[in-house]
This record gives sequence, structure tokens and C-alpha cells, in this order.
Amino acid sequence: MNKEPSIVYRAWALIVFGPGDRQLSELSQRYPDPADLYLTLLQDEAERARLHPKILSAVDNITLDRAKMMFDYCAKNHISIVSVDSREYPERLRNIYAPPQLLFYIGSLAGINAKNTVGMIGTRNPSEYSRQVAQSLSSDLASNGIPIISGFAEGIDITSQLAAAHSGGRTFAVMGCGVDVDYPKPNRRYREIITNNGAIISEFFPGTSPLPKNFPQRNRILSGLSDSIIIVEAGQRSGSLNTATHAADQGKTVFAVPPMDIFDNRYIGNIELIRDGAQVVMGSRDIFDEFRIEPIAPQQKERLVLNRTEKRTPAEPKKESTQKPKTEKSSTTAKDAHDKPASPAKDTKQGEKSPSPVRIPDTGSELGNKIAAEISKYDDGITLPYLIDRLGIDPDRVLEIITDLELSGAVLYDGTKYTLPGRKG
Repeated sequence: MNKEPSIVYRAWALIVFGPGDRQLSELSQRYPDPADLYLTLLQDEAERARLHPKILSAVDNITLDRAKMMFDYCAKNHISIVSVDSREYPERLRNIYAPPQLLFYIGSLAGINAKNTVGMIGTRNPSEYSRQVAQSLSSDLASNGIPIISGFAEGIDITSQLAAAHSGGRTFAVMGCGVDVDYPKPNRRYREIITNNGAIISEFFPGTSPLPKNFPQRNRILSGLSDSIIIVEAGQRSGSLNTATHAADQGKTVFAVPPMDIFDNRYIGNIELIRDGAQVVMGSRDIFDEFRIEPIAPQQKERLVLNRTEKRTPAEPKKESTQKPKTEKSSTTAKDAHDKPASPAKDTKQGEKSPSPVRIPDTGSELGNKIAAEISKYDDGITLPYLIDRLGIDPDRVLEIITDLELSGAVLYDGTKYTLPGRKG
């Protein structure tokens, strides 16, 4: 944990004023040395006279020991801190309104200053169309080295971030609460996935509750970390529109996914953004054009993903062909194997054994066992969309269960397909 004097003074000021405070931002510009600011607020009567009585009381009663206690808490809970004075501080945030004086994070900030970054946001209750769009865009962008920034909310946010991590890319979640707060609770199981492939970030102190007022404030950081923002699905009062406003104010390009149905109220936000000048995104090609980069060829991209060794999460790969499964292993290329449905071990009849017997694990849940049993039928593995199609179960539920199975080691994932331990792909 970094405890150089400057960060202690930054922490003291943040405790006194609170995260995102406008007056603290203005004072920090006039007194760039945090120790100088500390002494000024204690001794300079002219500056003290400009403070609100509540702030003045905090200046006089909060000691540097309070800041040091916070550092001790963070150290014990594996929470890292980066100061605006540090070279590790995200460069894009230095120029936004009220740059965070400190950022708390779990994971690694490596890659956060990449040349191009994209924010992916949308509703917590998306349509299946929007979910597939988010998965496809995030997977393609992340596998081409473009980090995905989002808010870790249910729906579009977590879908985008899981797809990015699954593709071997980087993803960063900006929270509206403390980084140690399990919010939202359904996404608790994904925290390790995000921190293994990026970081969970917040300007709020550890332990801060997810108060509604925190999220509009958080959104300036989410957009600030992004070179462009993609609104996947937004209703009339969606918080995503607030982020889009921050992005526009910061001079960032705002993209909006065209609605599946112009009469569906779930897409009113997208329609209004497009009317107001947001660029329509029809695919990842539009983002590559915006950044003036050439995507990696599909076969190269797949090879890079398959060479990764860190944990990845399930996300929908490319659309599969309708070719019937073969009964024998073929010598297809990696690209062919990626684009075609997984081949069953054998066109088995009821009671007939697979030619390559493998023990089906007891996963502890009926659906988990059903997923494992389906995977066991395929010698060379099965892709997620084909598995979902075979099971006929809600895709969100399959994604949730298979993520848990992968983390527990009950199923294996090679970047393209799922197999059971002991099955050769």
C-alpha cells in the first residue's frame, strides 16, 4: 500500500470534502501540492472564510490519523489506492470535471491507458437482441485489444464485461459504491472474473453504500475512461443517458445501437440519442473506423485468444453454421472448428455409451448436471450458442451456471468450446 505523504494528504482532503466535490477540485488546482493545501486550510484565514461551516468543522476535527486508518483498512482487504499524483493514475481522468483525487480498486489497472477504450452501457433488463449485440461487440472489440469500460450492473453492463474477459481482453468496472461492497448481489460471482481481467474501480471510500445519488457522479468517470461510448439499450429515463451526456460534454463520440423495434418503449433512449446526433453502430467495424484501426484477422484473433491461460468467462462466439454434426473427428482448421457446431462424440441411441467415456461430475444442481451431461456428448467440445440451443433453457441461466462450473473446474473452456475434464478436444 502506497503511504507516501502526498497520498495521505489527498486522503485527508477527500475525507473532509467528500468524493467529487467541486470546491475540493478548485482548491486542488490552486494548491497542487496536497501538503500545501492541508496547511492552507488549517492556517489561512482567507481560505477558511470561504469554507462552509460543516467543511470548516471537518478541517479542524479530522486528523491525518483518520486517513492512515483508511489505508490500514484497505491493506487488510486487498484494496489498492492510486492518487492523482501517481504515474499509474488513468491519464484520461486528469482532464474531466472534478478528477477523482484518489481511486480505490481491486485487480490491476494494467491496460487502462490503452490507446483506444470503449464504454458499453445499457439497461439492467435488456432484450435478447440487445444482449446478443452487447456480447458480439464487446467480444470483437476486446479481442482486438480494446478494453471495455462499464458499470458492473446487471444486464448490458455485466454481459459486456463477461464477453470482454472471455475474449482474453481487459475490462474495468466503475462502481457507484465502495469496491468492497457486493453490489449488485447477483453479480457477486463475477467479481473475481473482472478482477482477473482488469479491475473494479471507485472514487468512493470502501464501505460506501450504493446510494442513488452516487451513480450520476460515477458516470463522469465511466465516460471519462472511455474514448467512445456505446449505448446498447436505453429507455426514456435510463441512467445510460446520463453517461451519454457526460461523454458528449467530454468531447467523446456517442454511439447508439439501432432499436430492434421502433415502437418498443425499451428503445426510446436509443431513438432520441440517434435523433440528437449519436452515431449509429451497426457492428464493430464502425468502432474500428472511428479509431482508424484495422481489426486482427479472425484466424489471428482466435489464435491469440486460445493462447491465453487466464480464466475466461463464457460469452457467445461467432454464429454457428447449420451443418449436421459428424460422427468422426475431422481435420478442420481452427477457424472451421470455431464457426461450426461442435461434433457429437457419436450419434448415440438411448443407453448407448460414448466412444470416449468420461465421468459426468455431480455439480450440485439439477441444471448444472444437465449442462454437464449435454457437454459429455461431444468429444471435441461444444460452443455456448449450440449448447443453449440444445438445452432450450434461458440463455442467462445457462451463462450463470456454466460460469460457476468453469470456476469450480467441473467444465473446461479453451476459448471456443466447453468440454469435461478428461475429454480430449
